Amino acid sequence: MELQFIYFVVFQVLPYFRFFEQSKGITEENGSFTEYPKCFRTLNIEFNECMLLEDLNIRGFIPIDRHTENPNYHHIRLFLMAVAKYHAISLAVKDQQEEKFQTLAANT
Repeated sequence: MELQFIYFVVFQVLPYFRFFEQSKGITEENGSFTEYPKCFRTLNIEFNECMLLEDLNIRGFIPIDRHTENPNYHHIRLFLMAVAKYHAISLAVKDQQEEKFQTLAANT
């Protein structure tokens, strides 16, 4: 995955989705999309790219060891719920702010 694409999603798409949800009165307390780590800093030097991300363990996310554990129903359900929220926001933006959606989609 290109680093520019990741930067665009982290610094343009996700913050806009958060703004959009807040403008509709959707907060963390009533189900906003927060199932991703916050990005604190990036370093983009050729062959030395780095992103400093939030430790999601603090929010209760616990990774499974993919070498010794298989995801169970609960893991898959949580993943699908997060993906569903992401897509629901994008569809709401497309429906209610089509010009902004086209701008975001053109750069992804």
